[in-house]
Amino acid sequence: MTLPTVEPIRDEDLPRFCTFLSEHLSRDRSAAEWTKAFTQSWYPGKPNNGFLIRHEGHIVGGIGAIYAERPVRGRLERFCNITSWCVLDAFRAQSMRLAMALTGQPGFHFTDLTPTEVVSKTLQFLKFKPMNERQAIWPNLPRPFAAWAGVRVVSDPEAFLRYHGALGSHLLVHHGLLYTRVESRLLPRLPRLRVELSGYRNKVFKSDTLTAADMSNLYSELVALDL
Repeated sequence: MTLPTVEPIRDEDLPRFCTFLSEHLSRDRSAAEWTKAFTQSWYPGKPNNGFLIRHEGHIVGGIGAIYAERPVRGRLERFCNITSWCVLDAFRAQSMRLAMALTGQPGFHFTDLTPTEVVSKTLQFLKFKPMNERQAIWPNLPRPFAAWAGVRVVSDPEAFLRYHGALGSHLLVHHGLLYTRVESRLLPRLPRLRVELSGYRNKVFKSDTLTAADMSNLYSELVALDL
């Protein structure tokens, strides 16, 4: 049997690759919905959309990638978010070639924010690290004068902690939300009045310079696929 080839997923390959995902990974999501997830504008210079396995002209497997560039601690960093790893049973022996092709690309920080247990263990074999899976939860309490303070919330953990009471009051009074839940790894410290929930599946990442707290959920399949 001819050895299957591992190739980058180009934009022109997306219709066929996304049809493959719709047929073999999740029929609940159309090929058009898969395609939309990979055509984000978070990193215009993306090198590919992941890698696929081709055998005798047919796609028999693939691993998707959603790329983003965003500032971290005052410096632009490039991220590769792994998603939608699917290989037909007859070609499972080729799966590792996909992961190695994707993670072998230099200059990126890698994440997988929705790994199955098998995928998580496989990526940890490739030097990925598990993130803290615990989530902190605390009640939103009313603050009568919070609206007078002119508080403006920005994407900064320290600012969030400083004004989380005012934010919680706003969410309670104007949106009826009784509590706030945040992944513990994203905060430098936790509010005093909180509990931590555990038992979630570990997200994983690989980076030589950044920490788990630097890994954002925003520019990922969690948003692109509305998970």
